[in-house]
Amino acid sequence: MQYTYGVIFLLSLVLLPLYFLFMRKKQSEPWLFVLFVNVAIVNLGYTLVAFSKTVEFALFANKVTYLGQVIIPLCMFMIISKLCGYTYNKWVTGALLGAAAIMFAIICTTGYLDWYYTDATIENVLGATVLHKEYGILHPTNLIYVISYFVAMIVVLCVSLFKHKGTSQKQACIMLAFVVGNIGLWCIQKAVPWAFELLSAIYPISAFVFLCLWMMLQDYVH
Repeated sequence: MQYTYGVIFLLSLVLLPLYFLFMRKKQSEPWLFVLFVNVAIVNLGYTLVAFSKTVEFALFANKVTYLGQVIIPLCMFMIISKLCGYTYNKWVTGALLGAAAIMFAIICTTGYLDWYYTDATIENVLGATVLHKEYGILHPTNLIYVISYFVAMIVVLCVSLFKHKGTSQKQACIMLAFVVGNIGLWCIQKAVPWAFELLSAIYPISAFVFLCLWMMLQDYVH
């Protein structure tokens, strides 16, 4: 199973040249590129965890995974907002980046403090290392962080549907269905105790869908 993560990581790297291959120079989107970079970072982390031989290295690799995970929902929110015709002041972007930095700082306490994880062990499952965690008092902050972005995406899309802003209703419905689908898969990952990290496959697929959506809708972006 560890090689499955490696293959998914390599496929994630393919997204980067696809961005430059298909995006128009005048309508390139930095947040889309940042999304692709962080999808690759996440899958690098998953791959390193799968090949870990010690708890310490597995925790380090887990932090690499979270480095990408705290940025991905921000990128998705910004891309959806822009496709729906919304832009934000620089201070809003700065505040969201600050929240991501704080979230990552909390995660980086693992191995030093018991705020995020109180304990961690590793187990070999089907040839891959699986990191088992005991959650600390601040672990729910990550759930709140991710759910907040999901809610924000849905709100932006629903407002766009009612106000006919940016994209057409049909296109907004497509994006709404995509976001709801991502929420469902994320909930399945959290609810079902699988050894395989389903998100490792969901992230690159989602990034590719965002590329397709941007190519379809970039003429509507103001």
